[in-house]
Amino acid sequence: MPKCIKCGANFVGARCPACGESASSSTKELNRQLQKYSLLSLAGLFGVLIASYLYPPLDENPPLLLGLGLFFLPLVVHVVLAVSKTLPLNFDLLRRVYLFSACSVVLVAAFLALNGAADRVSARTMQASVIRKYASRGRYSTSYHLVVSSWRSDGGSEKLRVDREIYYAMSAGQQIVVLVHPGLFAVPWYEKVTPV
Repeated sequence: MPKCIKCGANFVGARCPACGESASSSTKELNRQLQKYSLLSLAGLFGVLIASYLYPPLDENPPLLLGLGLFFLPLVVHVVLAVSKTLPLNFDLLRRVYLFSACSVVLVAAFLALNGAADRVSARTMQASVIRKYASRGRYSTSYHLVVSSWRSDGGSEKLRVDREIYYAMSAGQQIVVLVHPGLFAVPWYEKVTPV
């Protein structure tokens, strides 16, 4: 049963019998509240991207995927409720999902930022060799990456974002030095990539 945004009473029909608020104005008020949470969630997503750029984690995909998943969660729930025609019955649920998502994305951004900014442990110098390199070209910018041999115990490879000059100066088989920080929350991040 839909709930009146103004007084909180449950009602069926065009108007709330308790306060006279119309169902359409309740829907408009809900949309206004959801927009506020959406803006907070969008700010959190930008925070995740900025923190990942300033303090790039060695395993960059998990925090980015988590941030994106939390950002899109309320949109998926909103669409499911709208398609199933149960949106009016689940105003409170939808509002809670939007609020949860917004707060969670902001927390992921804060986690990544603090992990790098508050890390006071000295960086370790790691050596690796370039396996391959690739550039990701977007509409407005290009990002440059090196895939290098891993220095961690699990072996494998590491994907590092580098600037344009380093990218063009490197080729497969060359040695590089990477400054790696342990991270305040034990999420390692790298600061600088230079050729040997």
